[in-house]
Amino acid sequence: MNFNTASLSLSLIMRPLQVPAAEVEAWVVQAIAEGLIDARMDQTTATVTVTRAMQREFGQPQWVQLQGKLRAWRDNVASLLSLVDGSARP
Repeated sequence: MNFNTASLSLSLIMRPLQVPAAEVEAWVVQAIAEGLIDARMDQTTATVTVTRAMQREFGQPQWVQLQGKLRAWRDNVASLLSLVDGSARP
């Protein structure tokens, strides 16, 4: 997702997550650790500055892309199995 840097208050983040204020920091840290966002948290001002976020929408274009990747993976595995099977024969 492309956007300009966004600064959000921890209380604003708390509402959509529907978690207590005490848990918001843990959610933000987990999101950073999982690579879902690039962000910095300022405990003094109780804000999070997000510089990048991973796309969370999965619609028709993403299904088509996934289908292509899975077909390529299947074909690669089949080729590998064929190669292994051929090299196992004397």
